[in-house]
Formats: sequence, C-alpha cells, structure tokens
Amino acid sequence: VVAMLDDGGSSVAAKLLGVETLSNCTLTDEGIFAALRAAVPAALLLLLGSDDGRRCSTGPKGSLLRMECARCLKNLCQHTYGKVQALEGGVIPALAPMLRSRESDIRLQAAGALMGLTLEHEAKVPVMAAAGKDLVALLRDPSPFIAENALVAIQNCCQEPAAKKLVLQVMSARDQAFVFNPQVMAA
Repeated sequence: VVAMLDDGGSSVAAKLLGVETLSNCTLTDEGIFAALRAAVPAALLLLLGSDDGRRCSTGPKGSLLRMECARCLKNLCQHTYGKVQALEGGVIPALAPMLRSRESDIRLQAAGALMGLTLEHEAKVPVMAAAGKDLVALLRDPSPFIAENALVAIQNCCQEPAAKKLVLQVMSARDQAFVFNPQVMAA
C-alpha cells in the first residue's frame, strides 16, 4: 500500500482506498507498528505534498484523500512511537493548514492529530508556532468535537511557558478566560 501511495501511476481513487485501509489498520497497536516499520507517516506526507494531493484537494475525492491522510496521521499521533516518527518526519506543517479546511472531517482529524502530538514536550512550541492561531479559531468551531480537540491541544501546549507565550499573543481576553478557566481545565 505504501508503494502505491508513492506511485505516480496509481489513480487518486486507488490512493484513497489505500489510505483508508491504512487508517483502519492503524486503529490497533499491531497496525501502528506495521505502519511505522513501513514509514507510513513519510509516505502520507509525500502524498499530501504530491501533485495528486494538491491537484485533487478541491474535489470530493481530494477532500476524502486529505481527510483519510489526516485520520491516519491522527491514529499514529495518538501512539507513543507514532508521535516520534511523525514529529521527526515533519508532520506539523502538513497538519496546520488542514485546520482551515472547509471540510469539518478534515479539521477534526487534523486537530486530533495535533492534540495527540502536544502530549510530547518537543511538540508544544512547534505546534503553537505553526498552528496556534488556527487552533484558537477552532475554539468557536460549530462542531463540539473539533472545538474540544483544539482546546485540549492548546491546554497541552500551555504547559510549556514558551508555547503559552506564543498562544497568548493570538488569543483574545475572552478566549483566555475560557481556555484557562479552572472548570474547563478540570474537564
């Protein structure tokens, strides 16, 4: 499947089915370890940056492809070893623009991936630098699931003073009152 993702001869539909399969496989530890051995995060990043990833990003198949890539990355970023490979592969700059997608499923998966990454100390400042403004904007997303992913990602980042400084620069007083409310933080 990973070879197909990098193959210029495979159709967008075939790549979509491949990524969907990978997303489903990465729901288990065994699947995550297999995906990491096959360097799936790197393959997904290549796909997102490829002509297929850019060319079809506006059509329905393109949106589904981007969502499945984000979903697979989210699954990997929820796992200790997956986070490491994703961070080393440079996943943060690929996920950050997805937070601005018109498609709620893409925003949900990208915010979930960043939320998982922000549990790692090394990710807190890079996530805030690349996606802080977008995560703050997602606090008002119509989907409570997206808003919650953004909230938790921001709160995780704010455990690191340098990341907290970055997020405070883009937050309104109202957002700060919400994010740092002890009742919200205890939830």
